[in-house]
Amino acid sequence: MTDSDWESIQNGDNYFGEVQEAYEGETITYYWEFNPRSSKGNIVSVTYDDGGTGFVGPIEDGWIPES
Repeated sequence: MTDSDWESIQNGDNYFGEVQEAYEGETITYYWEFNPRSSKGNIVSVTYDDGGTGFVGPIEDGWIPES
């Protein structure tokens, strides 16, 4: 994701991305969507190709604090 992508997301624009990674010996695809068109507000959704959901909620709740 570029700086301009992040700026657009912060302005409420929709952004969709995906990545494939190895997990427990298999390849899984992670999908993330910022500001889904069907939502109101700054929402992020993380789902998996097996139908699972990793996170759905306000973008602010998805931050991992730095220690």
